[in-house]
Amino acid sequence: MKIRSLVEFESRLDQEFAWRRRETSTLKLNLKSARSAHEETLFRSSIVLLYAHWEGIVKMCAESYIIYLNGQGEKYSAINPCFLFFATKLKLGDTAKINIQNFSMFERAQELFCKPLDEKFKVDPSISISTRENQNMTSSEFKYLLGKIGLPYLTEFELKEKLIDEQLLRYRNQIAHGENIHEDISDLYETF
Repeated sequence: MKIRSLVEFESRLDQEFAWRRRETSTLKLNLKSARSAHEETLFRSSIVLLYAHWEGIVKMCAESYIIYLNGQGEKYSAINPCFLFFATKLKLGDTAKINIQNFSMFERAQELFCKPLDEKFKVDPSISISTRENQNMTSSEFKYLLGKIGLPYLTEFELKEKLIDEQLLRYRNQIAHGENIHEDISDLYETF
């Protein structure tokens, strides 16, 4: 997939938000009108689905942003310096250990930092958006991901940290680990 313009980028985000909003709204309506025998099952599945949409939308937006930046044809010297990490990773490869046997890794790094950054920006979006050690999308992981791609962590995000970590993620983890919960999740539906 290519995203060549800001309009295409915004359209991609709008499409993604739309189907997720429709799905969560449908589930919310089904939960409100459910018979008591089905209410608990719908409640538990809705929390897992809300979390899946939270993590999915964060990663999709970040990936789409990287794809958009890739399509702009900018040079590394013209973009946010945070992306130099990805250029370094691209040059060095996935070498985990540094020793005399992989000295060529140092030569590639030297080449990257000693020559002008005239290469066009090109990053693999799937690598760029991964969380640390495949952790859940906590508010701190969200902040980390935004920092990785050079975007600010806004006050609006800070205000939702407790909701994300202490409700959505906690409930999702309890359900995923077989616990039974009975909580009011109306705030979660309004936010997500």
